[in-house]
Amino acid sequence: MENAISRRNFLIGGATAALGGLALAGCSADDTLAATGDAATPVLPETWDKEVDVVVVGSGSILPAALKAYAEGMEVLILEKHPTHFGGTSYFHGGGCSCPNSTKALEMGQLEIPRDLCKRYMEESACGQSNDAIIEGLLDNYVPAIDFLADEYDLPISYFNRPNSAFTLYTPHSCLEEEYAGVSGHAVVDPYDDLTMGRAWTSYFKDAIDECGIEVMMGTAGKKLIYRGNPMLEDGEVVGIYAETADGTLAIKARRGVILGTGGFDHNKEMVDHFLPNPMFATIAVETNTGDGHLMAMEVGADLHNMRESFRMAFTPTAPEMNYQITRPETDEGTIASEQQTGKMINTAGRPGSLIVNKYGERFVNESAAYDLFGKGFEAYDTGMNDWRNIPGFLIFDGTYSGPLGHGMPTLAQLAETGAAVPDYVGQYDSLEELAS
Repeated sequence: MENAISRRNFLIGGATAALGGLALAGCSADDTLAATGDAATPVLPETWDKEVDVVVVGSGSILPAALKAYAEGMEVLILEKHPTHFGGTSYFHGGGCSCPNSTKALEMGQLEIPRDLCKRYMEESACGQSNDAIIEGLLDNYVPAIDFLADEYDLPISYFNRPNSAFTLYTPHSCLEEEYAGVSGHAVVDPYDDLTMGRAWTSYFKDAIDECGIEVMMGTAGKKLIYRGNPMLEDGEVVGIYAETADGTLAIKARRGVILGTGGFDHNKEMVDHFLPNPMFATIAVETNTGDGHLMAMEVGADLHNMRESFRMAFTPTAPEMNYQITRPETDEGTIASEQQTGKMINTAGRPGSLIVNKYGERFVNESAAYDLFGKGFEAYDTGMNDWRNIPGFLIFDGTYSGPLGHGMPTLAQLAETGAAVPDYVGQYDSLEELAS
């Protein structure tokens, strides 16, 4: 498919997602360097410390872009800000990705969901926060992207289907549920190197990158895009990037482009306060997520969108201390939740025998919603009480509750089997009146 997004309309007209990152087009064949004098534009270097075709900034979900560039015959360099941890926050993700009508699913005899229904579903789910170009681009490239990784790099991918799922892709929609209930639009990575989920993805990608001989510079943070021209006049282009290492700053030339995949801005308090619609008390993102990619892109004129959106999960503090960061890569043992610090737990809502209410005793959320959608229930602000109406929420359950008492925690039945006490962060009451008080 011909790419209709030029380096100019990308920067001015809005960003588009491709394999998880922001792509900023690189320089032309003309290597003449001339400083613009613009205060927001970094001075172009007299000499370059390194030169490649494509610089990929980040080592999480952006890694397929590095493999695609390499397969197209380009020299690729990956910059990872963290000194030791490869994979970013993606290392801890659930191991799946959206891919309706994947080749694997159709080979297994699953029904093919008509494109117009997929598009309608995406339009309705986006609630007006997307556009036709992005949605069409996703529908065009979901399957080719996964097939590319499977065919070119032996990605061990499986079709994922939840036979009793309440949702087909993400949220329930009658246009899909009437005929395609149970046909899930997901693909997940198989166990790899005895690892599962996001750890398997990262291990697989790291092996593929090493096999290709792609250089990875750990402890190297992309800090400023090198732009030739004046972004305010729309007359230039990105020609490289300044990167910060323990030994100083490097000027890296990118002959074909710089691809940004630096994660979120969880650890940039100013950005969190300015962009997110409600308070954020903790994060599962690695500490290197400080919005570097967003800031670099905005500096050269990128028109960002959906900055108020984030993937949200509910948590319960289990100790008096309120550590902001839940995950620590250095505590990871390769098992799910081993990277989580004590003092907090991730709630697993939506189990039978439970409901969630606010401090007024009102049920305010569909507990079975996907966790990101679930998070939107906390946005309501009470203008009468001058307070967040649904913060905090309370998970209430009875003795039939089958869910764990937090991510990676035991269930009530498991506690009963071992004779262990119910954790002290769980209040127990003998009547509804006691619970209410």
